[in-house]
Amino acid sequence: MTSNAANSPQRAGVIAVTWEEHRRTRELCKWLGVPLYELCFSGPRLIRYARLGLATIRLLWTARPRLVYVQNPSLVLALLVLCLKRVAGRYRVVMDAHNQAITPFTYTHWPIPWLSRVAIRRADWTIVTNRALAEQVSAWGGRPLILPDRLPEPPIEPAPAPKLEGVFQVMVIATYAADEPIAAIIEAARQLGSSYRFFMTGRPTRLDPQIRAKLPTNVTLTGFLEEHDYWRLMRDSHVTLDLTLQPNCLVCGAYESLSMRRPMILSGNPASRDLFGQVALFPDDYSPEAIAAAVARAREEYPEIVRRTEVGAQRFSERWAERAQRLRTLVEELRPPPGQTAV
Repeated sequence: MTSNAANSPQRAGVIAVTWEEHRRTRELCKWLGVPLYELCFSGPRLIRYARLGLATIRLLWTARPRLVYVQNPSLVLALLVLCLKRVAGRYRVVMDAHNQAITPFTYTHWPIPWLSRVAIRRADWTIVTNRALAEQVSAWGGRPLILPDRLPEPPIEPAPAPKLEGVFQVMVIATYAADEPIAAIIEAARQLGSSYRFFMTGRPTRLDPQIRAKLPTNVTLTGFLEEHDYWRLMRDSHVTLDLTLQPNCLVCGAYESLSMRRPMILSGNPASRDLFGQVALFPDDYSPEAIAAAVARAREEYPEIVRRTEVGAQRFSERWAERAQRLRTLVEELRPPPGQTAV
């Protein structure tokens, strides 16, 4: 089991704990100055839950925090932290609820939706990324805080957009999850032909073997990319393409693209249009024809969407800091003064 916390657990006013590595949580904790404990272990599900559960109990017992930031998923982690409130310091809980924690797309069977609502009602605050999810949290008796992802800091410097000459390069941000219209994207690439080149990230073993066997020549499966290679591909591409079938889902690739100053093509759900409507392009639907039309439009309007992306990145960061101030105020109220140990 691994943890990336800089120091061994000690008494602290505010801590953050997750059972997986996630860029959103890392960036937010960095901005808040909150120690983040990423407790990670790979193994059979029951053994994983047992080991991570014990590690979490030890962490909370040692730190005795006044406020715990917890990421959901994992729902098991969120419920554990909420159940331990009375015995490990009567702390408050800020639960960062990703889309799967509110509107499950993969795990829809009972009791997952019911337990998700229990967690939302018992958390002191539930962070969501958009207004639609906030309304759902309120309807279930929770207290929502709306906060999109903070723009990440790339490990390489952003560069001017590639020149619009020769082949038009598209980075497809994918994991081959059930909510990604992969087959339609590949067919769109086939329709666009050799003047477009698609580089598709993610582990190709998750791609349907029949689709993989008939890939068009202008689609390259990159495999899982290390951090620098991932950002380098984004920097070298003209646009990024990150589509999801989940309603009101704000994809991580959108924030990454904006931080690298690269135009993006996103799903046209209300949340994405509300947050990225000034900088992104949206296909009319998820058919190959609509996706191909959006990519072709990105090429036709390239100078203009590059300009909008540059302006939009600065405005986004300013608005995000304003929205995050409420959470920062809460953290500062519960953080002990410098030199004083939390009690």
